Amino acid sequence: MFSEVVAEAVLRYRRNWKTLVGVAFLVAAPAAVLSGMLATRGAAGLGTTFVIQVVLGGVIFAASVLVVAVDIEGLGPASIGDALKGVQVHLARLLVVSFLFHLALAIGLVLVIPAFIVATFWLVAIPLGVIEQRWLDAFGRSAELVRGWGGQVFGLGVLTILLIFGAPLLLAYALSLLGAPGGVQAGVGTFVTFIVIDTVVAAILTSAYFALRRREDARATEAP
Repeated sequence: MFSEVVAEAVLRYRRNWKTLVGVAFLVAAPAAVLSGMLATRGAAGLGTTFVIQVVLGGVIFAASVLVVAVDIEGLGPASIGDALKGVQVHLARLLVVSFLFHLALAIGLVLVIPAFIVATFWLVAIPLGVIEQRWLDAFGRSAELVRGWGGQVFGLGVLTILLIFGAPLLLAYALSLLGAPGGVQAGVGTFVTFIVIDTVVAAILTSAYFALRRREDARATEAP
């Protein structure tokens, strides 16, 4: 399943990269400026930066999931305007699901093993928040879809963790080696995360959701 999902995500990203990057840029540009300005202003600035990243990151995730889902379902390419209109409907739900998913991953990383369990069984919770319009039950529904395919989904969970946490840390380390000030690190980190990481992760998770749905439908068809 790993290669199938990654290949699907790459295909959909290539077909829709202008829309994905276009939406992300509209959000990332002001977010990067604000993050750079606030990151050096103590605890209050860092707290405000975190809120900005959570909310605006949620906008990009919701828009990216919609764009990829529309393409996979064969409904035609979505425009930047379509994606932003769709965000208005799903943003509150997506923020709740996305925040809890990232929080669970972060807590799980402290103990290492739980993070991989979370990333495996709750892998498609974020797409479920948008596509099936689920709130907290997105996590139970994700575990239901993954059940029976956990071994195959595990690799996607590891990839998700590396992209969400590993890539920003490597970028921050590279910027620090270059001697970039804290504000520059925060601004560049926010911009790259929004433009590249969030859109790529959204494409992977959405492709994984549809792959699991196809398996669920096939299993239902085969059942007596």
